[in-house]
Amino acid sequence: MGGHSGDSLAGIRYMLQYAFSAPTFRQFWQRWNPLFSYYLLFFGYANLKRALPRILAVPITFSLSGSVHDLAVGVLVGKWQLLFTGVFAGFGIWVMLEEWLGIRLPAGTDRWRWLYHLGLMALILFSGHWVRAMV
Repeated sequence: MGGHSGDSLAGIRYMLQYAFSAPTFRQFWQRWNPLFSYYLLFFGYANLKRALPRILAVPITFSLSGSVHDLAVGVLVGKWQLLFTGVFAGFGIWVMLEEWLGIRLPAGTDRWRWLYHLGLMALILFSGHWVRAMV
């Protein structure tokens, strides 16, 4: 049994390294949970893209992901809160801004990539708490 937990930790380390070393925030999310990303792409984004421009379809797809997180947390704590829906919409907005601005971190900057992704998530999460407190 001991060997399995080491294998699991190695897999988690690899997943974290692979996701956080992504050159863009969009690729970070594609790498973070590839199965869920594919599901959202296929069932969410692809359908939204038929009716809406990409600039709207991406943040709405992220919002759908956030609502799934809100639902899971709501079931666990017994109280519905719309925190992740808005935060994930912010992630989607940043993905579009990053694409529009042409932001792509160069190769060999893994530490900066980690800071970039963690910093963005913290900033957007903090902004979500701030906006929610004002509403």
